[in-house]
Order: sequence, then C-alpha cells, then structure tokens
Amino acid sequence: MNPDPNYADIYRLIADGPSQRAENWKALGLDTGAAVIPFATGAGLAYRAARAAEAARILSREAEIISRASRAVGNEGIGTASRETADVLGRNWVGDGYTRSKDGRALISQDKTRVFRPPSMKPKLKKEQANFIRRDPKTGKPLSNSHLDIKDP
Repeated sequence: MNPDPNYADIYRLIADGPSQRAENWKALGLDTGAAVIPFATGAGLAYRAARAAEAARILSREAEIISRASRAVGNEGIGTASRETADVLGRNWVGDGYTRSKDGRALISQDKTRVFRPPSMKPKLKKEQANFIRRDPKTGKPLSNSHLDIKDP
C-alpha cells in the first residue's frame, strides 16, 4: 500500500517499526518545522534522500574494496575501514557456508579459494590490518594477500 504523500511520515512511523523509528521521527520533525516556513516544504524528503545518498556512497566504497581484493596479485593494500566494516566485508568475501580455520580465527570459503583473517595488530607495521586472501583452486597456494588497514573512529 502506498500512503497518501501528505501522511507518509506518519505512516512510516507505524509501518517501518522500531528499527527505523529514529530516522522517521527526524523526517517528520523536519517536515513539520518546514511547514511553517514558506517555500520550505519537503525537508523530510530531502533528509531521506541525503541518507540514501550516503548509504549508496558507503556501499560503493565497500564494493570497491572487495573488487580490489579479488583482482590483487601478491601482497597489496586495498584501503582503510573500521573494524566493524572489515568484519562485514570479510563475511561477504568468504560467502555463505564458510568454515573456520583450525585455530578458529580465520574464515574460509566453502570452495577454499578465499580466506578472511579478521583485524589484528601487526607489530612490525605498528598498525592493525585485516587480510583478504585468494588461493589457487587447484593447488590451494595463495595467489594474493590483500591488506585492509583498520582505522576506527
């Protein structure tokens, strides 16, 4: 059901549930405040558009990190991300059906061609990195070891 645009923010407060409640209240508040300012309608819609654009920018950046890891040869840096983002990217890297390494730390793809080692401190480099490893499907030998620098806010 598509609600009447005049009541869209109120409808979304009810329909979207608790996970989106804060965002929906902000949009409703902006629309309500803008209603008293001549020619300033649509502030809530503009807010939602800005949030969607930011989400698209983040997804694009994350897709580029995975793409760089899949094209890498040898040891290569693939960018910087937060620890949380690295963990999400690592799970995407190995895909569904992954297993854990014997020590329980690394994630290994079902076909054994991709490995994700979660962020850890590299003492020689004096920085934290996560590793995205590609293996040869026939020999199992590493083809690349891509390093994602961790920088938490």
